[in-house]
Amino acid sequence: MFWKKAAYIAVSVLLVFTLLSLCSYRGDTLQAVSEKAVTELQANGYTAEPVEGGIRYTPSEGEPLLVLPMQAGSERFDLLRLTLCEPIGKGTPISMYFTYDGNYTEENKVTGAISADRKSVYFIAEGLDNCTEVRLQIGGAVTVSSVSLDAYSGNTPSLQFNWLGMPILAVTVAVLCLTERKFAYFAWLRTSVTRPISEWRRLMQTQRKALAVLYAAAWGITLLSFLGIAVLIFFGIYTNITILTAFFITVAAIILQLAVRILSGSGMEAPTLFLLIAILIGVMFCYTMPPSSWVAWDDETHFRNAYDWTHLFGVRPYSQRELLTFSLFPEVNEAGETVLVTYSESYSSNPMRLIHALTQNEGLTESYTAWVRNPYTAFGYLPMIATIGLLSLIGADIVKTVILCRIANLIVFACLIFFGIRKLKSGAYLFSAVCLMPSVLFLACSNNYDFWITAWFAYGFAYLISEFQQTDKKLGRLDLIKILLAFFLACGPKALYCAMLLPLFFLKKSKFESAKHAKRFRIWVAATIGVILATLVVPALFAPDMYTDNRGGSDVSSGGQIANILSNPFRYAGVLLKFLSEYMSFPNFGRWSTSYAYLGGMVNASTGNTHLIFGSVAAFMLLYCTFTDRRHDDAYHTMQGLRWITLLTCFIQISLVATSMYVGFTPVGNPTINGCQFRYLFPLLIPICFFLAPKGIHTEIKPKWQNLFVFGALAVNILASFYVVYIHQFW
Repeated sequence: MFWKKAAYIAVSVLLVFTLLSLCSYRGDTLQAVSEKAVTELQANGYTAEPVEGGIRYTPSEGEPLLVLPMQAGSERFDLLRLTLCEPIGKGTPISMYFTYDGNYTEENKVTGAISADRKSVYFIAEGLDNCTEVRLQIGGAVTVSSVSLDAYSGNTPSLQFNWLGMPILAVTVAVLCLTERKFAYFAWLRTSVTRPISEWRRLMQTQRKALAVLYAAAWGITLLSFLGIAVLIFFGIYTNITILTAFFITVAAIILQLAVRILSGSGMEAPTLFLLIAILIGVMFCYTMPPSSWVAWDDETHFRNAYDWTHLFGVRPYSQRELLTFSLFPEVNEAGETVLVTYSESYSSNPMRLIHALTQNEGLTESYTAWVRNPYTAFGYLPMIATIGLLSLIGADIVKTVILCRIANLIVFACLIFFGIRKLKSGAYLFSAVCLMPSVLFLACSNNYDFWITAWFAYGFAYLISEFQQTDKKLGRLDLIKILLAFFLACGPKALYCAMLLPLFFLKKSKFESAKHAKRFRIWVAATIGVILATLVVPALFAPDMYTDNRGGSDVSSGGQIANILSNPFRYAGVLLKFLSEYMSFPNFGRWSTSYAYLGGMVNASTGNTHLIFGSVAAFMLLYCTFTDRRHDDAYHTMQGLRWITLLTCFIQISLVATSMYVGFTPVGNPTINGCQFRYLFPLLIPICFFLAPKGIHTEIKPKWQNLFVFGALAVNILASFYVVYIHQFW
């Protein structure tokens, strides 16, 4: 039943994604105004040396300037582009000054941006007309091959249809029609549509017309939310008004859905409410967030890796090559300085500006080296790989690709949690409290693999716990395969999480059909851990510095850090315990439970200390569900052995994660551990919190009111924090 419903969902996603990719909304595009010869650049304070393909400028004396004289009455341009022969260094300061009368001021300064491949420098200065001279300041040596001026065409925005998706759509529908008798996809789809209609008719027949009107309004707003966002994605429209509308219509849909369910008493099951809230808010997240890199942690790296696996051979079109170039826009701050503002700020000032900048770079090519050294890590990219592959085949633009990759990740995350908690007698509220924390849901709506680890561990633990809650049921062969497979898939992106399989060694023999089956299962667990460890240890043995993260600084050395730990084990034990006492402390909870990464900090001039409010709500809901999500028939008292071994395993796992960051990211001998982000703790929160509660607690609260309180509070916390941190910028 699980696999059949999963197939139904996969087919539905395929059809919807194909439909959404059939057209794009194009506005002004950049067109070349003129191409300048490199020899037109006048070098002041530079030593100019002709090289193959261009001229190399090396700073010599004084203030180094590259001066580009402009002809009187020159055409208007919006962007000046330097094409380089070799990559420019990261973090190189670059700026441009322009003048109309020979005088240069800070008001006429434009801060530049560097392309993703670091072979182009851009100065976005909209509407420069008839300037007489341009001066370029670059903090270092640079080899320039060409200089070009571009301007927006001024074309009226229009729709462009992409008919490549029609054959795929037609073939898919034809196959579904031919297999309907056995697969019954359209019957399932028809039932999903007619069920709300039948409920509405029932309410009308029982003379509860006011409730029937509310029921119709709730589903009408919900469908409007989904269809409205789908239409906006289909047409590629991203404006301040549409983003605000998507947010508030999602708020209205959730309020009406919770109201009608509490009044009618139907559809109040915890798994259903989780799926409804996660999908509604998640789809809104995917649409409203900027369709660019640097939204969540490391999403630019993960998106590129997924693309590498999709296009494993040769050179392919890759629109994201210029993604980083246009994700930051020069703007003038209150002090009159031109600065590169953050993604969320630049996106809120003019969303369509970024959309046009991204889509105009279609057709660029760039070669990649596939990450074939460890295919096991690619498991976490499967939703993105499938989406990119489909959309590349159809010819969808980069904006749709980024948005639909997010939605694919969200669907996988929400469905895995839904199918997992549906099996539980108790624990559904706790699972939902973890997975509906703002930071966790935000990551599930981003282009990364963190959601994959959290979702599969959640599904695996839900399945395992549900088997123990059924005291008279033995663990069958299929049950054991599902549990072990879930843990194996969870460890794909980060094999270090393999320690979480240790509790499977200590399952009670009474839960197995025989002692022989128990022994055989433990052998399979040991073999699985061995395979996972091999994907981590073998590459490290041959190239230990491969796991050194250069972002940690020049003093980072994996080999040197390992030697330091082995020579001073007790000293490192003290460093580790001190770090963990701070890392897992309650005051830090608000810093990571309601963090939206690069969308905006929780503490700034406009939000004040709101992280304390939303973080406190998230912490309270987690504690509330930890100690109240218990029933008299959930057999928690029979899991005490599993409880303590799981808590011990979680401590070991956290220590391993911290140690890995000490080895790969922290300078040798540092008194603390750097780079250990709190998101690494998310996959462990469910087992920690579930087994943290003592036995003997039974909740007598009616499920209807428990559902309303838990899911109402979780939804309000997500929506309110997202509005304060991000959405308020679009007014």
